Amino acid sequence: MKRASLLFWILVIIAAFLTLAGIFALPSSTSKAWLFGLSGQRLTLALFPLLGILFSISMALLGLAAPERYTRITASFRKFFSGSAMLSGGLGFWAALFLAGALIYYRLAIAPEAAELSHKLGALFPALHAYLNRLWPVLMFLAFCLGCGAWAAVQILKAPLFQNPGLMIGCGAGVLAFFATLFQWMVFLFQLRVFEQIPGWYWPIILKPDFTRHVALFGLFFLFSLFILYRIRRFPRPVWSNLALICLLFIGLQYAIGFMEGRGAASLTDRFFLSYHRVYIEEACNTTLSGREAVTRYEGLYPSMFFQTKPPGVLWLAFQLNQIAGLPVLSSLLEQLSGTIPLSEYLPGMVSASCRRSMALATFTFPLLASSTVWILYGFSRRLIGREEYQQLACYSALAFALAPNILMLALFPDQFFYPPLFLLVAWMILSALQRKSFWVCFLIGAALYAVIFLSFSMLPLLTIPVFYLACVIWQKNNPIEALTNLIRTLLPMGLGGLLSMLLFKVFLNYDILTRYHRMMTTRIQGDFYTRLDLQFTGEATWLEKIRQTWEAAKLNNIELAAAVGFPLFIFFVVMGLRSLIHVIQRKPVETAAMNASLFLAYVALNALRVVLGEAARLWMFWVPVMAVLAMQYLLPAIHRSRWLMFVWVSVQFITVFLSYQFQDYLMPQLLP
Repeated sequence: MKRASLLFWILVIIAAFLTLAGIFALPSSTSKAWLFGLSGQRLTLALFPLLGILFSISMALLGLAAPERYTRITASFRKFFSGSAMLSGGLGFWAALFLAGALIYYRLAIAPEAAELSHKLGALFPALHAYLNRLWPVLMFLAFCLGCGAWAAVQILKAPLFQNPGLMIGCGAGVLAFFATLFQWMVFLFQLRVFEQIPGWYWPIILKPDFTRHVALFGLFFLFSLFILYRIRRFPRPVWSNLALICLLFIGLQYAIGFMEGRGAASLTDRFFLSYHRVYIEEACNTTLSGREAVTRYEGLYPSMFFQTKPPGVLWLAFQLNQIAGLPVLSSLLEQLSGTIPLSEYLPGMVSASCRRSMALATFTFPLLASSTVWILYGFSRRLIGREEYQQLACYSALAFALAPNILMLALFPDQFFYPPLFLLVAWMILSALQRKSFWVCFLIGAALYAVIFLSFSMLPLLTIPVFYLACVIWQKNNPIEALTNLIRTLLPMGLGGLLSMLLFKVFLNYDILTRYHRMMTTRIQGDFYTRLDLQFTGEATWLEKIRQTWEAAKLNNIELAAAVGFPLFIFFVVMGLRSLIHVIQRKPVETAAMNASLFLAYVALNALRVVLGEAARLWMFWVPVMAVLAMQYLLPAIHRSRWLMFVWVSVQFITVFLSYQFQDYLMPQLLP
């Protein structure tokens, strides 16, 4: 036996003895004492390090007494783990690092302040604190063992772990996603107000009843999702049937979340129409003005906060909804359906027949419209990849989108049913037009972009996509002459099309985007960065103050959005975006790098705008399809190697969806208990 091997086993024995000492440092309470003054739970915890001691002593003695047999055993170990040495080593390294870091931070920064934090984090924090104190030695020993596993992969199995940065980054992202998700689950289960300590956090912890009944209902949908995964892998063609099943799952989950409140479809209606966001439909149904008149006189007629933070297109869409609901072919049916979905509270502005019809139309069609994103994801994936595997990418991306908690729980909001498919569709059209390099196609896209932004300022990041995409392509090809030609044939006509639309909207609708955007920014900044934080608005902020506010908003918005869509989806979106950007900078001939990098940079640019502080789970929902596509692109090679990866992903995501509903639910403040 080599001296290094003997030293390894001695270190494991020492670590295990220290773990036992930590477990037995304090006796259990008298009521729970079972053996030697220790509780059964504490003795059970001691089994883990005790088994480690027995195994290490056995291996050390075997190496000293029977070195040939020890060599045969270690050779079998090498043979068994050699195929997965890189993956096991990478996961073990990052798991040990994150786990040890979190435990040390807890011991040094949180445990000493436990009494004070109990008042801030909730009534169940002391129970969690007690559990962590008991588990701390065992978890530290687990971190040590994971680190030993990584060391064995490098030193014994000779895995070139740190010579493969791509694998290490992927393993790090996966482990980070695991621990972030585990932390989120703990926050929900122990009802901790951790996120609420961030200034501007929008979604409080609440507790819903009927835990067991909700588990059973979500369990049925989970089994259905596993069936879909089986079909995607076993019967990838025809792809439309798998996409149709995903649509069915998505629509069913939206209505199920509404029905679980106990009032059938009316509960789903309440989630939107009892919030203040109904004001656009309420105004469109009750006013005597036409949609065009409301748009042309928007600045004078609608000075309230909700209207001032939106372009007139949001109100115009409400007028169109009211018109459709009033069509003779639909009005009688909608009138009958409206009787089945009464609001749980009396709202004077929603009692008119037109309001009831619009409410019924929204309740029974908006969840279906939201599922259109699934089909647009198919077309987008086909354009992005262009190879046979685009079908699997489309299915997995659609499933990831359909299982985002905020997408499921904010049904009926335009941010959920309209903006995500619109954003993805227009991004697809932009990238296709830039690749075709057709003057007139780009001209039409530029004109359409202005019209899309008229409908929602959430679509503003679309303006940056052609700029970032061309910059990435120009840098990759490193051809100045071709770059100038591309600019003339693409960005120039887009700009001309946008100017034409600007002129037409000003002449016919009296709409000026610059004036409206400036007023929106003023209202939003005052409301988000001052009123919401109980700060006094003192006028224009200094540059240093603006930078600080932008940084604080970026931290809050990204944490909130990551929790809302699921940490794995968000983390792998960021990793794929960064990898694509690095490929562009290195001028690697990766076909999808420029498109992925342009989408990611558009998201980064959105964070640089000092416009939103909190509520990103709703306001930034239009990014979820893009996040799904980029994250699944990154994971697709691993999914091909391991058939269980997507089953694990879907299982984790379903647990996150269930806990998000049971302990948070993304309810507007007006609906909170």
